[in-house]
Amino acid sequence: MKRFITACLVYLVLLPFVYTSAAATTVKDLRILPQDHTHYLTPGLFSVSKSMQDPRELRYMTLYFSPWLSDRTPPSLDNLTGHFLRFMENPGYGENKKKRTSAWMEKLWQNADMENYPNADMTAISLTTANLRFVPTDKPRYNTPDGYPFDRFQISSIAPNTPLRILHVTADKAWFLVRAPQVYGWIASRDMAVVNPTFIHTWRTGKYAAMIRDKIPLYDQYGNFLFEAPIGAIFPIVEERDATFRVLVAVADSNKRGVSISVSLSKEVASVRPLHLTEQNMLKITNDLINEPYGWGGLYQNRDCSAMLKDIFAPFGIWLPRHSADQVKEAGYFIDLADMPRQEKEKIILEQGVPYLTLLWMKGHIMLYMGVHDGKPLIFHNVWGMTGKKRWNKPLRVYIGHAAITTLSPVTENGFQDDLIDKIMGMALIFHPENAEFVSSPETD
Repeated sequence: MKRFITACLVYLVLLPFVYTSAAATTVKDLRILPQDHTHYLTPGLFSVSKSMQDPRELRYMTLYFSPWLSDRTPPSLDNLTGHFLRFMENPGYGENKKKRTSAWMEKLWQNADMENYPNADMTAISLTTANLRFVPTDKPRYNTPDGYPFDRFQISSIAPNTPLRILHVTADKAWFLVRAPQVYGWIASRDMAVVNPTFIHTWRTGKYAAMIRDKIPLYDQYGNFLFEAPIGAIFPIVEERDATFRVLVAVADSNKRGVSISVSLSKEVASVRPLHLTEQNMLKITNDLINEPYGWGGLYQNRDCSAMLKDIFAPFGIWLPRHSADQVKEAGYFIDLADMPRQEKEKIILEQGVPYLTLLWMKGHIMLYMGVHDGKPLIFHNVWGMTGKKRWNKPLRVYIGHAAITTLSPVTENGFQDDLIDKIMGMALIFHPENAEFVSSPETD
């Protein structure tokens, strides 16, 4: 009897952990929904005319090259100082799960040399996929000891050969504060090179190739590896052949100055911008991203929710800002869904949403609306995890950790309840149906 009572007590102690572990392995939608956009992107689903895409492409390229222009005011010292002060007050935790100290942050502040801000004004270009940081360090900062993967120092990542403007240099010259096409941040000097007006003039050919396959390795004429080019990366075209492009890429010379070389790109992995926005071309892009690991702020050359959507639409010449709240407000025609009953939200999404051309947004997360499945909205999103109702005073946490096709209720087993429909605050139509050619979405299989 004594052993029985002891076993029961042990079971009761371990039950919450066993329950949570079980919940973490049961993502219903990933088992029952085909993780292949071929099942949902049917022929004739939509078409957007060239006359609708071209103005978007012009805006895209203007914003993309904007760091090489000097007509924008740099961020204020107060704004930049605010990031440091915020982290000094709460330095968070490091990669070893130990709490960081204010002295550690103070050392970063001293190296930043903000008393002399701004101390530079130069044009530059990224040489590889590079991280933009709130403070000049590669070291992470987590809110809790178990805060992975949410490194709060990370702002975003930028693709290889992205135009930049250097605004400030750290005392040790290891970090540059730059303006990228979408955001400001600190970038390691090893990941970029300074460029001159001649380079910029050569680079702006007026005809560009966009990557339509992900993480394609590029090599120089001697077979030396340069970098992996992600979907959406842009390269100037210098020659077009039947099956290939010759494009310019940037490398650094011995003086850390950017120079242009030409490399060959297959038309299977790249296309002239803007890629025609059809269901078949959308299929190529989205299927290449299925199951891509989640990467907060673009860490580890992966994507989070907003980065994935930004890159999906980039080859089509559609500019999306870096952060989800900005994306839904600036993507196109915005529809406010905040404070609506869930039934009304769902009705509006199903009636007005254009499959693969509509964004659904909740605070901190954004999704691509794919159409209707069993009478419910279907979405494509890159998501780390979901937190459901509490049991045994512990929240149930389900991890997905990659780009996936789901409904707005991906998990329904083991008492887990976290319907995304309740949290959706708005939606945006990339093109308003009145201004483009669309075919209504059929019910998906």
